[in-house]
Amino acid sequence: QIDENLKEADRLGEQFGKKVSSHFINITDQQSLYEAILGFDILVNTVGPFYLYAAQVLKACIKASVHYVDV
Repeated sequence: QIDENLKEADRLGEQFGKKVSSHFINITDQQSLYEAILGFDILVNTVGPFYLYAAQVLKACIKASVHYVDV
């Protein structure tokens, strides 16, 4: 099941200016996730359930040297 609401994510990002952007990423594909986050300063993970996905997202952030925050 894919859960995405890019319009809402874009609307929220606009409140923070041009340095914030939203992207749809398949986080179950570790290599694709890694490539997608390269060059970013920070990744804010809101994907749940966290016990299934947080560790793999964090691993990609560590590999890509991207700061990580989740709820």
